[in-house]
Amino acid sequence: MTWWKWALVVVALVSWLANISLFHISDIADWFWYLFLYCWLLLFVLAASAAIRRRLGEIAIFCLTLLITFLPVLTVGAKSVDQFQLGVSRMYAQGRIGAAPFDRFLSSCKLIDYTEDDGTTAQIGQCNVGFRSGMWPQLDLIYDPKGQVALPGYRRTVAWRLAVEEAFLGGWLVKSSDAGQHVIGDFYLIRLYPDSA
Repeated sequence: MTWWKWALVVVALVSWLANISLFHISDIADWFWYLFLYCWLLLFVLAASAAIRRRLGEIAIFCLTLLITFLPVLTVGAKSVDQFQLGVSRMYAQGRIGAAPFDRFLSSCKLIDYTEDDGTTAQIGQCNVGFRSGMWPQLDLIYDPKGQVALPGYRRTVAWRLAVEEAFLGGWLVKSSDAGQHVIGDFYLIRLYPDSA
């Protein structure tokens, strides 16, 4: 197998990994997606060509690369890819929170005060600084000192749910089965889905 075919395999795998790593963080992920798609199509053509010429080594390498990158599309291993994306987003959020003084970072969040069911005043905020918006599902960084975003839906108070819905969801829905993933301090990552989902 020639060096450029190996380079194509490496570029395909690296661009695929970069796309899933940066999916929720940067628009650059789209460029990696297009690069990956181009490489994937070339690998498919090369695998077919190797099959016609009966080059078993090339067929094995090309087909393995195609299989590794295509299985998540068929939801085989999609959970692992999802956990990887969430982990990268969590590290990114930790870096963003820690890079600025806490008060300055919190001032960039959309904060609201609400009254809990027991009469105490609480605060919640949406801090999607640096995350891509409009993706489905969308990741949001939530500031929640009460920690209700980390609870299953049935344990969240009615006042919290109303405050979240009224304050900043705007056509997005927190599924009751999704608990937020703790990032650092009182910050959590949570998936939001279009209201029609």
